[in-house]
Amino acid sequence: MIISKFIIHRYKAIINTIEFNLQKQSLIPIIGLNECGKTSILSAIYAFDATNDSSDSTMRQLSDVSNLYNTKTEPAKISAEIIIDVKDLEKALIETFPLKEETETPFWKNFNFPKTMIISRIIHSKQLNNYEVEIGDLTSLIPDQDLLGRSLILTLPYILYFDDFRDSFPDRIEIDKKDAENSNTWLSIIEKLFKKTDANYSVHDLSKLEQRNRNNILSDVERYLNNTLTKEWADFKLDEKENLYVKITIDTEENEVKVDNPPETPNLPAKTIKTVKTFLSFEVKEIDKNGRERSFFVKDRSKGFYWFFNFVMKVEFNSKNAGEEGQDTIYLLDEPGSYLHSFAQQRLCKKLKKISDDNVVIYSTHSHHLLSPEVIPINSVFLAYKPQFGEVSIRRVIDVSLKEKEQTPLAYQTYYDALNVKPDIFNFTYKKALLVEGIYDFYCYKMFIFDNSEICVIPSRGADSLISFISLMLGFGIDFVTLWDNDEAGKKKKDKAIDFFGKEFNDRFLLLPLKSNKNKCRLEELFHHSDLKIIKEELSLPNNSSFEKIIVNLFYSSKKEEIKAKIGKETMDNFRELTKLITFN
Repeated sequence: MIISKFIIHRYKAIINTIEFNLQKQSLIPIIGLNECGKTSILSAIYAFDATNDSSDSTMRQLSDVSNLYNTKTEPAKISAEIIIDVKDLEKALIETFPLKEETETPFWKNFNFPKTMIISRIIHSKQLNNYEVEIGDLTSLIPDQDLLGRSLILTLPYILYFDDFRDSFPDRIEIDKKDAENSNTWLSIIEKLFKKTDANYSVHDLSKLEQRNRNNILSDVERYLNNTLTKEWADFKLDEKENLYVKITIDTEENEVKVDNPPETPNLPAKTIKTVKTFLSFEVKEIDKNGRERSFFVKDRSKGFYWFFNFVMKVEFNSKNAGEEGQDTIYLLDEPGSYLHSFAQQRLCKKLKKISDDNVVIYSTHSHHLLSPEVIPINSVFLAYKPQFGEVSIRRVIDVSLKEKEQTPLAYQTYYDALNVKPDIFNFTYKKALLVEGIYDFYCYKMFIFDNSEICVIPSRGADSLISFISLMLGFGIDFVTLWDNDEAGKKKKDKAIDFFGKEFNDRFLLLPLKSNKNKCRLEELFHHSDLKIIKEELSLPNNSSFEKIIVNLFYSSKKEEIKAKIGKETMDNFRELTKLITFN
């Protein structure tokens, strides 16, 4: 079954009702000021799934859920709209309400299932919560909605929550059979690591094995883990990995436990029995340039490494992620990578996009590096904000009115920074840059001129921000070209730049080339109308779609290269001509 929508009502800081539609997008960044409700939104979605209750001994997602801004006693309610899979639903009904006799007619037999149903979790407290299930006209006939809801949860996508230090990696992990049944413990993650190393391995078999076999298995698991960490490390481009590796060791702890005498022999001496507990330890080994080795617990390393280690372990080895049972996963990340440097955050942004290809990723962030317009569609970014005291609201950034933006300008800073792609001077590795007027210029030139190029295309949001970029390029010796539309507005912006910087930079300030018999040329005029029609047809866009909508959908389409190959000669010649015009020193 598929979750198509989450509906959150009266949970913690959320006094009203907010919705997340998951059908249209699988990667959802949430921005906003501190204390605007971002964490409450993630926590609410996490609380929907009762199988997560044991993931944290404090069960914070079910604690203090009542809204402090309103004295009404109505409980918190988190609902999910589910696209019905009839076979899965009938199976859940049969398992939850088994028939007493083979000849008995199930209560759902004469009803046609609707296309969707609603499963809601009503939360009063950690101890008092229940599920309600709405399946059209069948709802009133369900004998026990809570029982059915908890059964249906097991058929839905897994929900995983990532909070940097919510679940600290322990110094030692006890190999306890009781934890084997709980899919939310670190031991379950270690078991998945063993299984991915070799399907025949199990962490629970270690204590039964002869020492040499045990050491051989630990060596295999250790190698698999370090190879995984090394691969991911290369993607994130963190520091010092060449000198680090993770060592896995096993040890035991013996204890004597007194056993009470049975009631009939109270005066006999108390008996004691020996218990043996087995533990795994994960240590980070660092080797200096002289070959000397030093050991650290994982938590003793930098916060960046600690976050990275937790992230990789939970993504790669979580027993609840997608795979064996075909269930996708919903990843919830609260400020992911806060302790990573900016370049690593850019890599993380691409990693989250990759994860979202087969799963849903919802994350809050204050970092513009996690909103890169090359990776994140601008229409997928949500803003959490408080329109009035005590009320949390969330909307797509592009749907918020100009008046509302003017009322909360600071909330948009992350979004603006991302659209500007402001170069962090200490991490800006490009030697050449093309400065363009806006985000759609960026999309076009990245697709048709500088795709996978060493030249950075930087979009602005107006003439003033372009001037700021030009100042940065000059100040740090970066070769640049600035490009405007060749129309009245573009000419005025170019003249303003010349007035500001002087005519000696005139060769770096360009206008789009004019076509014959034309006195102006804007970005959209580089495309022949037949090519825009092809793009719309290939992407199943309405005929009246705006140029901007066509371009953004093409840029983020998985069919982009296939569609570009169908673009006609006239359009491609226009871009080739423009390429010749853009020259660097």
